[in-house]
Amino acid sequence: MEEKRQAIVLKSVDFQENDKLLWLYTLEEGRITAIAKGVKKAGAKLKYASQPFCFGEFMLTNSKGRNILTGCSQVESFYELRSNINCYYAGCIMLDTVSTLVQENQPNSPLFLSLLKHLQQLLSGDIDNDTLIIKFLLTFLQLEGYGLSFDKCNICQNTSFTKLYLDYSAGGVVCVNCRSNSATVLAPITQSTLDIIQKMDLDHISRVKIKQEYLTASLVALNEYFTYSLVKIKSLVQYVQILQSAR
Repeated sequence: MEEKRQAIVLKSVDFQENDKLLWLYTLEEGRITAIAKGVKKAGAKLKYASQPFCFGEFMLTNSKGRNILTGCSQVESFYELRSNINCYYAGCIMLDTVSTLVQENQPNSPLFLSLLKHLQQLLSGDIDNDTLIIKFLLTFLQLEGYGLSFDKCNICQNTSFTKLYLDYSAGGVVCVNCRSNSATVLAPITQSTLDIIQKMDLDHISRVKIKQEYLTASLVALNEYFTYSLVKIKSLVQYVQILQSAR
């Protein structure tokens, strides 16, 4: 039986001689995998549907417990992201975050819509790429139940503090009294940058102009948090290294 799924291609890898294995993030089922048969052949009709970033209505059938791609009505390819290396990196970070941290068959419609909206904003070019990466990562944490607060201690809820720390063991932002040995100081300007971006609505965030050094420091902090508290996002690690080497 053929089923329709609204989906974004997160990742595709070679599978057998002419096929590809797709990681799809769907509105209806969350992250699933599907086989795109014959798409490595020249002139394959569904080659476009096996490319990362492709968003559309995917037609799938189930054969021996595996989803098989049978058709796709593409809505947006996001192909233009490939013409700008910074936009491409930003998009890859978003896809990699979802493909790495989201479990299979765990639907989360707000996260699906957030990913789609952030990719659309990235394509529009209205928002600074680094600001958009930070906004997506913070929104992802909130929607997956790992939300961070930057105006209070995540443990004791104290709002009166001289310093806040990123605590990798506790998995949050904490005050001096609640920190563990794995905590590192969150610089005040980094704390403020993350707090401002997190609280701003995505539709209005283009109004915020933040210095590159503050954005870089915020991305470094988020990369460390993901790496030591959750899991390493390879594209984020690489991007942060590029930003740091450019200083």
